[in-house]
Amino acid sequence: MTIPHPLDFIATLDSSPMHIALFYEDEEYAKQIEYAFLRNGLARSQHCIYTTHGEDSSSNVDDEEEGGDGGDGSSSTVIESIRSEMMKHGIDVSKFEKSGYLHIMKINDPRSDPSGFERGIENILNRVLQGKKPPIRLVSRFIKTVENENDARANMQVERTLHSSFFENFPGMFMCPYPIDKVPSQIDVEWFLNHMQHHHAAVFAPKSFEGSGLVLDGR
Repeated sequence: MTIPHPLDFIATLDSSPMHIALFYEDEEYAKQIEYAFLRNGLARSQHCIYTTHGEDSSSNVDDEEEGGDGGDGSSSTVIESIRSEMMKHGIDVSKFEKSGYLHIMKINDPRSDPSGFERGIENILNRVLQGKKPPIRLVSRFIKTVENENDARANMQVERTLHSSFFENFPGMFMCPYPIDKVPSQIDVEWFLNHMQHHHAAVFAPKSFEGSGLVLDGR
């Protein structure tokens, strides 16, 4: 099934488990899609989680931000920027944070986990989902950037690991946003094919503010 506009595709999603890749070039357009995905979930009283990357490599997931900076002013600034962006895109952040349905969380690179990379992936997922009731909507990229080959390959492994047991381990929908113009050229074809194979759906959002949504597994 192909739906000719990304936002129209996002509007069709309910609570069925789905692993979604968002391929974009324009950052602002990507935010519009991501926040529409969360806004639609909040309207259905679904727990919605948005992650950003912290700087402390000593743990996989920092405590969820609740207005304080947790001793890390730079991370607090990032969290506040995300809150401001969400409000500009029609999300009543204060209302949904107070009600417990909206969660903005910091994560760290799973490769920094002392128990190993694959366990690090599992630990991030467990901590992000802890205490959240299904159905859940998550917008996250576990590897912060994919701008060099090592990071791109680590990202490929993350997606393979998550997708291999998605329906058993994830109680909802997981959107993974990727700036496709930043993927290194020496690996971009392999990277793209990996992601098309290890997601249930793909949203294509080029600079022209057009694009499409595509279900990959025939559901």
